[in-house]
Amino acid sequence: MLYYTVCPDTVGILDYIYIHELIHAIEVACLTKSGFDDYDIEERNKYNPQKRKYERLNEVLVELLALEIRNKLMEKNIYLLEPHDRVIYNSLNQNTHSFLRNLVKPLWDKYRNEIICASLSGDISKFTNMIGTENFELFNDSVNKIDYFITMGVLSKLQMKETSNLLVVDLLNETQKLNQIYDNIYGKTSIAGIKK
Repeated sequence: MLYYTVCPDTVGILDYIYIHELIHAIEVACLTKSGFDDYDIEERNKYNPQKRKYERLNEVLVELLALEIRNKLMEKNIYLLEPHDRVIYNSLNQNTHSFLRNLVKPLWDKYRNEIICASLSGDISKFTNMIGTENFELFNDSVNKIDYFITMGVLSKLQMKETSNLLVVDLLNETQKLNQIYDNIYGKTSIAGIKK
């Protein structure tokens, strides 16, 4: 069952939010697991303890799929909840920021089908074994850390080119670490927009 409430700040992206929540409803394997996010794991996100350990990665993956579905529907001129002239098309930062999604997108692009299968089955072990359990844990940790930096306002500092700001330095170091994780997973691949 999916309850969907329309809020004033969601006008223009109602379809996007609906698709996102529908994916969560579909991926619920049991009452304690939704995709990569396991509600039973007591370990919290060490950068934001209000979040579960795999919650932010799962949100990014769901957002990438929701955006993909939304774009395919729009290409076919299908608008679910609002007329096309009311739809907001630009980069959406509803649950996760586009900066973070762009960092995760290379993994999504390479392992899309495997990620979807893992999310739907509730068993992520085949996927984590494929990329390496340690790589997966390091990747998740980087996602959590970068997500935390974003909540601390790092992107505005980055945009203002405050390169000596400690938060910006930490973000750039973490993106380099993420590049190394990608290298460990599947060879020499740079994250779009981030230089090695």
